[in-house]
Amino acid sequence: MDKGPDYKQLTQVLRRKVENKRLTFAHRKNVLEKTNAHPDQAFEECRIQYEDSLAASTAAMSNFLDTEVEQIKTLSSFVNAQLSFYQDAARILSDLHGELEVRCDHARRQTPYPVSSNDALPDIPSLCHESTNFQIKPKYDDHSKRTPQCVALYNFTAESPFELSFCKGESINLIEQIDDNWYLGELNGQEGHFPTNFVRVTCPLP
Repeated sequence: MDKGPDYKQLTQVLRRKVENKRLTFAHRKNVLEKTNAHPDQAFEECRIQYEDSLAASTAAMSNFLDTEVEQIKTLSSFVNAQLSFYQDAARILSDLHGELEVRCDHARRQTPYPVSSNDALPDIPSLCHESTNFQIKPKYDDHSKRTPQCVALYNFTAESPFELSFCKGESINLIEQIDDNWYLGELNGQEGHFPTNFVRVTCPLP
């Protein structure tokens, strides 16, 4: 696996530091061995510096690798999240596509068949020509064929045997108009006079 330029650069820097301390310590050790001298303070300092440099380099490399692992884990989590998102999107689009296909098929089945040439509509001029044969007859009420009637607007109680009693809303057959104030009419087989201002004429006398 390619660690990238940061890893290579860090490795080179740490290696040079450790190598320098190792060479210094090795040189001091060779001098002591050639002279059969006992290790002195300078030798101990070189040894300690070499061991410290080696430990520091090892710790730096370990921290770098740990950081890289965390970055890889973060990237892996991001990729997994994106993968789940697009998988869900693909599933939703697939379901939608299937539903649209069903609707399109249903719409095609509902499309009416084209009209054949045998079912062609007649020409407009011929319709216009035939329409001239129709005659519009005006509507009107032929009162001469209807029984003259009126509707009672109020209750009326006869005060003499010659008057006709009725209740509000009843229909009274008109026989004749005596004068401007009185009608002669018939209701339920009885005839009599009643005031004109107590009724509303619905079918006038001829």
